[in-house]
Amino acid sequence: MADPKNLGIAVTQAKRLNDCYFQLSALLEKLPSIEGDEALWYNRPSIHPGSEQGREWAHRLNSRNVAESLIRSALSAGSLPVWVRRNDGECQVDKYALKELGHRTIRAGAYLPFNDHDSDLRDRPLWIKCSDWRSFLAQVLQSRYSEDQLVDIMRVPLTSEASGSCSSAVTSTAKVESECRDWLLSEFAADPDRQRTKADFKSAALARFSGRLSQRGFIRAWDAVAGQAGRSKPGRKS
Repeated sequence: MADPKNLGIAVTQAKRLNDCYFQLSALLEKLPSIEGDEALWYNRPSIHPGSEQGREWAHRLNSRNVAESLIRSALSAGSLPVWVRRNDGECQVDKYALKELGHRTIRAGAYLPFNDHDSDLRDRPLWIKCSDWRSFLAQVLQSRYSEDQLVDIMRVPLTSEASGSCSSAVTSTAKVESECRDWLLSEFAADPDRQRTKADFKSAALARFSGRLSQRGFIRAWDAVAGQAGRSKPGRKS
């Protein structure tokens, strides 16, 4: 039996690549641009060029270009795995099989190359596992913004259209924050010389409690135990 390109069935616990693209675009539009973003802009300020107003207009207009570049780089490097669904089930795509990662492919959420006509992936929907997408978003935000900015960023609302089938927002429960506090105390005990920084602990905690612990949840857990362990004052970096 021939393997249809679009079975109309989603990959489990995943969202379409185009939904990921629009979610990241919507998020970046609400956040400040950083050094290097302008190199990715296709549209230059035409309203009050050279002014802050013109730059802000261009930032909003070009947020999709920045999002596309970030996603394309991650797909090409294999750090953001892609999945497809075939007759025999779900399978992860070899990063080298996606020879053309153009705008059409990322915007449509399906492999739409101009030249790779013989690819079995052609026209097939592309999916990103929710856990991989959440990790990718966290890495993007942590690489672009400071810890203080991230606290405010966690308050930025996304529209239902932008959030897609699996939201990037992680809401911590009292249970996981309690687990994080216990974990921090054990990690503090294992680091008597205080070689690790608060940022190190945060990265490790978000990875250990992935999908359960939010950025703000970690900060609450840290503030609750760091002082008694002599690590730092609540809310301060180590």
